[in-house]
Amino acid sequence: MVGEASSLEDKDLIENGIKEVVWNWVEVDPYNVILANNIREIETEPMMELAMSINEIGQLQPCIGDIVEIEGEKFVRVIAGQHRYYAIKHLCDSGFLRKIIIRIADRELSNEEILSIQMSENLQNKMTPEQDAKIIHSFWQSSKEIYGKENITIAWLARRMGRSPKKVSDSIKYVEGLSPKVQEMVSGGVLPYSTALLLTKLDKKEDSTSGEDYYSEQVRTAVFLISKKYSTKQAETYLKRKANEKNLAGPLFGDEVWKEIKTNGHIIAIRDQSSREGRAAIGWFDRMFKTVSMLDDPAKVKFTKAIVNAVEETGLAREQFYAELEQLGVKFE
Repeated sequence: MVGEASSLEDKDLIENGIKEVVWNWVEVDPYNVILANNIREIETEPMMELAMSINEIGQLQPCIGDIVEIEGEKFVRVIAGQHRYYAIKHLCDSGFLRKIIIRIADRELSNEEILSIQMSENLQNKMTPEQDAKIIHSFWQSSKEIYGKENITIAWLARRMGRSPKKVSDSIKYVEGLSPKVQEMVSGGVLPYSTALLLTKLDKKEDSTSGEDYYSEQVRTAVFLISKKYSTKQAETYLKRKANEKNLAGPLFGDEVWKEIKTNGHIIAIRDQSSREGRAAIGWFDRMFKTVSMLDDPAKVKFTKAIVNAVEETGLAREQFYAELEQLGVKFE
């Protein structure tokens, strides 16, 4: 099956940097081709679904390839459409013999041309946000290898891919800044992609010599968000509150006291001179309220008599303090 490509298709490829190439259509035994490095990982489930479709109605879209010479022997190399290649190979392995249809260039293509073809091919496919992120990141890595790290910017990549700089930046953060275990949660459909991106802002744990706990905080937080069934908006609110803990806990209690508060049944007490003096400050009630609101379950809070007396004695914004705490389910006994 041989024929020349349409002028429109040639024009599209020329605009992507593929020039002076004659394209033909060929049918090749899948065992007689080699594969170019691909910017997209092969996923088993989509490949199997594609195999069933091809077995029923045939290969509707050709792969794209070129001709390479290795040790004096020429081979057909599949550049794009590798899911189709693996689907047809699977059919052949299962006894359903088929040829693979390839739109083939008459010469070996450069790395830049291969990258442009793979980018164009994958931009046309419908993918989940996390799949899209991995494609963008792979293109980011490949571009740096081909053009030099110093020449590649997020703005350049965004222009080449027709995506916003934020989309590109988020994709890189997702792949490079997020725990693989959290990425598995996203792929498994238990954690939204947009929620997972929020976790890239958390501090990573780098105190483990083995590196196994590097993303431990992300994983623990992801499990918590899933258990609470938080929406992305709720997760964002929770994480902002969590990020403020360091700023609020230190001035009011100190780090060690805050850790104890989080683990001793949520009993808040005045234990040092600075806290005693702090009760007279105008911002004391506000800081106390924010501290309580940051607890996982504010309704469990119990105040010691010293706290109650401090509120009664000062009378400073007392009614508002009571009202705000009651909204959290906290009451003075």
